[in-house]
Amino acid sequence: MEIPIHLLMGLLPGWDDRYISRFLQSRNSCLPLLLAVLLAGGCAIIRPQAYQSLVTQTPVPANSYLVIGFMGGVEARDADKHAVRKLALKLRSLDLPNVYVETVENGREILALQLIQNALDRNRDGTLDEEERASARVILYGHSLGGVR
Repeated sequence: MEIPIHLLMGLLPGWDDRYISRFLQSRNSCLPLLLAVLLAGGCAIIRPQAYQSLVTQTPVPANSYLVIGFMGGVEARDADKHAVRKLALKLRSLDLPNVYVETVENGREILALQLIQNALDRNRDGTLDEEERASARVILYGHSLGGVR
């Protein structure tokens, strides 16, 4: 079974082409097992979270709270049955003023950092000035592998 390396690179962020090539050429390759894991329903590796999936409009007003929950393992950001997502949905349902809640998949720290940067950068100059940094109210929480980061 021939699988293009660029396809696997898209599915496995952080794996470089040399590692994938060695993996595919290995006589003891567990490729069928890997594909089964990747094709499992609800797996965040198959459909990695993009910035466009976030609902918080940026920038947020000064002195707002940005609450970010990190999902565990390979849980998708919209896996409603998991505790991190349940808490986020509960917080959103309270409709608290100046509280913005998001869930981010495990391994998507850069996405969370982009959200924080965009949420706080009220003058939209690409950097956080002293006033923007001073107004930061960011709460991070997570579960399992998402809580470790």
